[in-house]
Amino acid sequence: VKIRWKLLAVVLPLVLGPMALAAAAVGYLAKELAIEGVTRTSRDDLDHLAEFALDLLAAHHRQFEVYREDKKRVLRAELESVLDLAYRLVEAQARREAEGAVSRDAAQAEARRALKAVSVGDTGYLYAMTSAGVLTVHLALEGQDISGSRDEEGRAFIREMCARATAEPDRVHFIVYPWRNPDRGEATPRRKMVAYRYVPAWDWIVAAGAYLDEAYEDPAFERNAFEDLKRRIKEKRVGRTGYIYAMTTGGVLTVHPFQEGANILDARDHEGRAFIREMCRRKEGWIRYPWRNEGEPEARWKIVRYRYFEPWDWIVAVGSYEDEFYAEANLIEGRILVAVVSLVGLVGAVAVGLTFGVAGWITRPVRELTGAVREVERGRSDVRLDVRGGDELGELAAAFNRMLGELRRVRELEAELGRQGKLASLGVLASGVAHEINNPLGVILGYAAHMERKLPPEDPHRRFVEEIRRESLRCRRIVQDLLQYVRVPRP
Repeated sequence: VKIRWKLLAVVLPLVLGPMALAAAAVGYLAKELAIEGVTRTSRDDLDHLAEFALDLLAAHHRQFEVYREDKKRVLRAELESVLDLAYRLVEAQARREAEGAVSRDAAQAEARRALKAVSVGDTGYLYAMTSAGVLTVHLALEGQDISGSRDEEGRAFIREMCARATAEPDRVHFIVYPWRNPDRGEATPRRKMVAYRYVPAWDWIVAAGAYLDEAYEDPAFERNAFEDLKRRIKEKRVGRTGYIYAMTTGGVLTVHPFQEGANILDARDHEGRAFIREMCRRKEGWIRYPWRNEGEPEARWKIVRYRYFEPWDWIVAVGSYEDEFYAEANLIEGRILVAVVSLVGLVGAVAVGLTFGVAGWITRPVRELTGAVREVERGRSDVRLDVRGGDELGELAAAFNRMLGELRRVRELEAELGRQGKLASLGVLASGVAHEINNPLGVILGYAAHMERKLPPEDPHRRFVEEIRRESLRCRRIVQDLLQYVRVPRP
């Protein structure tokens, strides 16, 4: 027997025994590390996705707030322009009466006719009342005392208007209050803005009012934009079957792949636990519960990360099944077992060659990872490592790839937020331009309407007045189109 065989007979038991024990220990530790790593990574993924959904909702909410303030400023300017026209009309009639050209009754009748002919938005109008709260000009309630009227919050807004107008008659005043008109079949109150000014000669308070939601409103556009926001949230998948959803603190699903609009407050898991009520009560945290879907033989454990979005009183949740988390770890465990058996069976025949082979096999992924890290240091984010195995190095490469993927997504989100910020700035600029243009347009339209009423149909100058009014309306539509282009939709 040759010496090499004797040496092999001595070395093999010494190598194979400890190697088998070491391989078993390494396999067990690798499995535990893989499970821990997968669990930690998966929980981090759930947390990041919940943060992503909150960022989308917050960006949409911030832009809507900017849009709403712009809308209020535009409506305020338009009401001020219309009120200025009405004030001048009433003041002109009061001067005619003072000069003796007409009687007070005739002058006031002419003023009433002119004010009633002007509309503001879809349902807004001009009206006038005395400092005691008696309506002198109104489309439906003329002559009634409304001094005791209160808005939906119980505020005596008419008395407040009368007091402020008479105290400062030389300026335009504004008031915003919630109002519900049952004659129009309105079930919920709407915010109404009114501009008003006092005319001391007749003891009239002339007012122009309109609802905020009628100013440059486009419900279809805003509804489509909100649906697009929900689509972007719902298209984000979590694992194989997980998803993102949102609900109110009352349990009504506002964003969900297939149960949107349903109330699941009383839903219970496989053990009878009212987990939705617990989520709505705590508003933020983690929850783990067993859930069995239709067609599945047994319940599976599900883990959910949920966060609270205070502006809309929503709970945003991201959930997935644990067995989907551990699928990769189980795959790693099987591969480790095969590798251990193969290694122990072949180590006696290829002990020397295996030493060099293992050294090269171990160091090659490390060199590739080192090279990839250097590429990232140079600013590249498109580097990707090949995951060749299910061991620790393979898991490290997969984690590295996921890290770069998250980095790319963060950069994309930053770019999107920057674009949305520019759009919001453009909206502020457009609202300023609209403010400067609508003021003179309102005056031009008011005077054009006044001249149309004064000129008889056969007057040759009437067509010029009609042309002025038509072109002014065209300018107003252009301004409205500009605002519609840059505004941010609400939900």
